[in-house]
Amino acid sequence: MRLIDTMFKFFLKLILIFILTTKLYADDVRDLEIDGMSLGDSALKYYTKKELNNALEKFYYKNKKFMYYFLSGSKLGEYDAIQITVKPNDKNYIMYNIDGHISYDRKMEECYDRMEEAKKDINSIISIKSFSDKGSHPMDKTGNSKYSRIGYIFNKTGDLAEIICYDMSKKYEEQGKLDRFAITLGLGEFKKFLTNEAYK
Repeated sequence: MRLIDTMFKFFLKLILIFILTTKLYADDVRDLEIDGMSLGDSALKYYTKKELNNALEKFYYKNKKFMYYFLSGSKLGEYDAIQITVKPNDKNYIMYNIDGHISYDRKMEECYDRMEEAKKDINSIISIKSFSDKGSHPMDKTGNSKYSRIGYIFNKTGDLAEIICYDMSKKYEEQGKLDRFAITLGLGEFKKFLTNEAYK
């Protein structure tokens, strides 16, 4: 019963997060928020430079066009970790991608259930038709780390909202990259970079 109550509270919070920060049937991904943050905002509105520099992980993508900070916990307590992506030389720390992560270490069926529930909630407030796919995590060249994704493309801009379950390989789990649920918001510029450059 406690597990059911906890899951219900989570989904209720998830619905409220999107409803309270989204125009009815939003047509702009910037209308959405994760942990109170919106794309295009400065990360410095929410974190100090010291907090960013002390992130659990700082990762630079190919050619250092983008980088992300992986931060423990979240300001509103909804997630186990937050990942924010910026351009390394941008003094304003404008966010091009925001991820909220919840660990599901070796509990993938529960992750998939949560993903489907999140899809229902988001479908109730976004008029964009979703797509779904599965594949290998591009960071893992062995192909042993997998993802399942439900996404929403904002066609005018190429911006993207995603619900993802990551099933990481044993090798990556040993490095601390665990199985997890993620909700992601990303600007089209960064998503094109991920597709066409980051892992080539």
